[in-house]
This record gives sequence, structure tokens and C-alpha cells, in this order.
Amino acid sequence: MKAKKIFIAVLALVLAFSMTGCQVMNYLDDKMSEEDGNASTYSENIVKKESSAQESSAADQAQEQSEAADENSSEVSPADSEAEAENSEESDEASSGETAEESASEAEAGQNEASEEASKSAQSEESASSGSAPSLTGDYTGSFSSDTGTALNLLVKWAAKQNPEGTYTVSLQFYLGCGSLFVNARDINTLTVVTSKGETSFPFNTDEVDKADESYSEVYVGKTFFTIPEADMKNGVTVYANWVFMGTYSGKEIDAIDAVGYIQGN
Repeated sequence: MKAKKIFIAVLALVLAFSMTGCQVMNYLDDKMSEEDGNASTYSENIVKKESSAQESSAADQAQEQSEAADENSSEVSPADSEAEAENSEESDEASSGETAEESASEAEAGQNEASEEASKSAQSEESASSGSAPSLTGDYTGSFSSDTGTALNLLVKWAAKQNPEGTYTVSLQFYLGCGSLFVNARDINTLTVVTSKGETSFPFNTDEVDKADESYSEVYVGKTFFTIPEADMKNGVTVYANWVFMGTYSGKEIDAIDAVGYIQGN
């Protein structure tokens, strides 16, 4: 009986130990699982931190590269600006040079035109003083002269040009046909125009003549003009040109020379 109680006590003790061992094992298993979970979480945290660190490092590198690019850009930009400024200055200088050349060319052209006008004016004055008259043109032209019986006569050339209002302007040029002649300017000469309605007289001037050459030639000395209606131009008008000489030529005393002509449109 005592042996049986001992056996039961031993069995109970074994069972107790067995249950305790299972609890211990379960406890250890739980602890291991918890530690594995913590390790996994810790590992995941480490991976996340490493990934975040890598991303932060990559961002830092990108920022550094961007700053470096900005620095390079800021360093190059002034040079480019200077180059552009130089190119702009060269372009402005070239444009300014072209403008200056154009201005010089225009100024030179203006000077040439002014010179030509002055030359023409001088030539015109020289022609007038040397006996060469400007051109005389019109719808109708003609000439008439005096007959003094000497080598000194008054020649009148005329040209009639029609105006828009139905009148005619008759321009006249006066020449002295002579050998050698010295005479002062005259301002008391008279031109008389006779029409169907009557006659009209007015003065005209002539230049001085200083001609030493004894050979005969015609010397231009002056001009004038008058206007008549179209009907008078068609019917014809008579013109008296009286040039005052008050001197002796070829041994003959001449107070004035009259040249009479008839002006009519054909």
C-alpha cells in the first residue's frame, strides 16, 4: 500500500514536471515567436531606414548636382552675356557704320546735287554773259530782226505756249548781231504789242555787251514775255521791239534800233 502511494506520488511529480515542461516550452516558443516578430519588425525598420537614407542620399546628390549645374550656369552666363553684349556692340557698331556711310553717301549726293545746281546756275550766268541763251520752246516759234544797214542789228526769237485757261504766253529773247561792240546795260527799251483791241507797251532790260572780237556773231542780251488770248494768237499780233543804242556803229549814228515782227499760231 505504501509502495502504491509512492508510485502515485512519483507519477504525479512526473506529470507535474511534464506539464511544467510543456508550459515552459510553450512559453519559450512564444518568446521565440515574439523575438522573431520583433526581429522581423526591426529588420523591416532597418530596411526602411536604409531605403530612406538612400533616398535622402540620392536627393542630396541630385540637389548637389543641381547646385553645381546652377553654379556652372551662373559662371557661364556672364561670359555668354559678355559675348552677346560684344556681338550686340559689334552689330550696333556695324549698323552705326552703315548708317554713317549712308548718311555720308546722302550728304555727298546732296553736295553733288548742290554742286550741279551751282554749276548749272554758273553756266547759265556765263552763257548769258557770253551771249549764249537758254533754250526756248513752245507750241509755236519764230523770229524777226531789224535792218539798220550796218553790222549792228536787233534779233528777236519767240515761242508761244498754250495755257490751260485758253491763253498763250509768248516768251521773247533778244540778241544783238554785231562785230566788236561795247555797250552798257539798258533799262529803257520798249516792247509794244499790237492786237485787234489796241496796243500795249512795256519796258524790257538788256545786259551790257563787251565784245572785242570783230567777227560777226549774235550776242544774247535779255528776255521778256507777255500773255494774249487764244483768239489773238490765232488772228496774229504785231510786235515792236525798240532797243536804245545812242551811239555810232560802222560810221552811222544810231539812236535806237527797231525790230518789227508778226506772231501768229499756224
